[in-house]
Amino acid sequence: MVQRQWNELEANLSGAALRVLGFLDATRFLESLRELKNGILTHSTFQLLNGIKLELWLRDVARRGIIHVAAQKILKGALSFSQSKA
Repeated sequence: MVQRQWNELEANLSGAALRVLGFLDATRFLESLRELKNGILTHSTFQLLNGIKLELWLRDVARRGIIHVAAQKILKGALSFSQSKA
């Protein structure tokens, strides 16, 4: 998935909602994502994957209007493959 969706992931996660809300270091997050893309698995790979899942969830709930904290910044780069049909 990382290889196929790389351009979309990199473009959208560079403005991560988690960063906007102060929950992560965006530089380190993207660095870890690039390592994963290149097949480098580290002790923090599972944390990275959990961070991506949380990011997608945050964007989805912001898109649906469930949360309104920094919604404009969060939705700026909404990921098409993360949008829920619920």
